[in-house]
Amino acid sequence: MTVPTPRNRRLRAMASLTFSSALLMMAETARADQMDDLAWSARPIIVFAATADDPRAAEQLELLSRDSAALSERDIVVIAVWPDQVRSDADLDVTPESLRTRYGIEAGTFAVLLVGKDTGVKRRADNVVSPDALYSQIDSMPMRQREMRRQ
Repeated sequence: MTVPTPRNRRLRAMASLTFSSALLMMAETARADQMDDLAWSARPIIVFAATADDPRAAEQLELLSRDSAALSERDIVVIAVWPDQVRSDADLDVTPESLRTRYGIEAGTFAVLLVGKDTGVKRRADNVVSPDALYSQIDSMPMRQREMRRQ
C-alpha cells in the first residue's frame, strides 16, 4: 500500500483539475458545435450584445423582427447573444461564452454576424446593419441565387 505524500497529493490534485478543465472545454466545444446543426438549412444572423441593456442590440433585433416573411424566405435564424443568455427560435443549447469563443467576439463587445448555410461568416459588423443590406448580401450569394431560381 502506498502512503500518500504531499507530492502525491499535489500530483493527484493537478491531474484532477486538468481532467475537469478538459471536460469543461469539451462541453463548451460541443455546445458551440450545435451551430453546425444549422448547416445547409439556415443562415444565422447573430447579434452579440455588449451589455444586458445594449441599445444597438435592441435596435438591430427590432429592425430584423419587422419583416418575418423576408427572414423566412431567406432561411434566416436570428440569434441574440446577451451577456448571460442566448435567445433564438432555433432549438440551440449554446452559451454566450461558447458563441463568443467560436466567432472570436470578446465579452463586452457589440457585433452583428451573418453566417452562411456553409457555416462561414459572410459579414462581421460592429454597428447596426440595415436588414436591406443583409438581404441584398444574401440574395447575391450563389446558393441563394439557385434557391430563387427554383422558387
